[in-house]
Amino acid sequence: MKQSAPETQGDEWDFYFSNVNDVLSSLMVNLSAIRRALDTCKPWLLWIWVHMLDPRDDGLSSEAEAPVLFRIEDRLKECLTFPCGAELLGRITGDRRREFYYYAATADGFESAVKTAMTDFASYRFDCGNQPDPEW
Repeated sequence: MKQSAPETQGDEWDFYFSNVNDVLSSLMVNLSAIRRALDTCKPWLLWIWVHMLDPRDDGLSSEAEAPVLFRIEDRLKECLTFPCGAELLGRITGDRRREFYYYAATADGFESAVKTAMTDFASYRFDCGNQPDPEW
């Protein structure tokens, strides 16, 4: 299945499979982020978990659902760039959900931005949260 990665100049994305909490998962990680690690301008860790509607039996995304998950990812990017200044650094797909992990300048407006992004995907249940993490 084709993987989608955000298109940001200078980013270096890697994809691999691993067990996360004893569950087979597909991971996407921005390896170039290590050069920006401890970016004091982005001290907030933000996360969003989107619960899939039609995962494969092993909990990974199905080919049928993948296009919708990519649209969700694109919509989240649109909505989180402002007001949070969020940058996607990784994603985990497994256990019947897709998890997105961002670092951002602020968490202000984050939950509202996520709700706005997800209005076009009303059938999807999602969880989101944030915490200060200046040490990355």
